[in-house]
Amino acid sequence: MEKHQQMVYLTTESLVLMGLFPSTNAVRIAAHRNQIPHMKRGSRLYFLRSEIDEWMRLRKSDYDNASF
Repeated sequence: MEKHQQMVYLTTESLVLMGLFPSTNAVRIAAHRNQIPHMKRGSRLYFLRSEIDEWMRLRKSDYDNASF
């Protein structure tokens, strides 16, 4: 039997509290530049938790594979 995955949405404030961005303005700039997966409802930005988890995993992978 397949488990139903609940969709959890995060706000700009949530991403700051998670330590992913230094400010809500930085989150908005990243979203505006399409550097982070997001959706907009009216003037508010929302982020699907599963997409943010995947985005973080890919960024970590890119960093781990970088040659300095």
